[in-house]
Amino acid sequence: MPEQSKSKDKTDSEAEPSQPNGASDIVRRKPDSENAYFALTVAADLLGSAQSKMGLKDYAGSLVDSKNCIRMSASALLYKDGYVAGTFESTLFYLEKNYAGMFPLEDWKIIENMTPEEKGGLFEAISKALGIKKKQGANFGTEKENAETAARVAEKFVLTVRYIFEAHIEEEMAEEGKPE
Repeated sequence: MPEQSKSKDKTDSEAEPSQPNGASDIVRRKPDSENAYFALTVAADLLGSAQSKMGLKDYAGSLVDSKNCIRMSASALLYKDGYVAGTFESTLFYLEKNYAGMFPLEDWKIIENMTPEEKGGLFEAISKALGIKKKQGANFGTEKENAETAARVAEKFVLTVRYIFEAHIEEEMAEEGKPE
């Protein structure tokens, strides 16, 4: 049965109608260049941190920074385009729909489900006491290989978002130069 469209003005916090496959939490907002560039700057800083931690053989720290770098890169695009996504799945949906083939989304799915090798901690102690074995999720190999791959994927995200932003600036400048 087709959805009936409602003719009313959208506010900044209303979800786009008829977003398929659990993407109904993608909310339309006014594009926000300031936050977009801030998010990209934070992503680039996280990438630098991830790469530095790789050099120090802090693979767990590198993985965490790479994951956060990817998330911030995706957020930068959403801010630029004027959207907010409430879930990881909705962010993937948005990127696939609007930037198909530009990002290694399948790798991001694997990275997002990775956990750094924890040495101790409350969760580990309770799990060990209860005899619960840690579930092995999908990964790319050793802790070092996981961190290296995550850093490469994070770098791809940052570079691609920068490219998209540069293209956007060029489009805006071309539009400004056109006679009315």
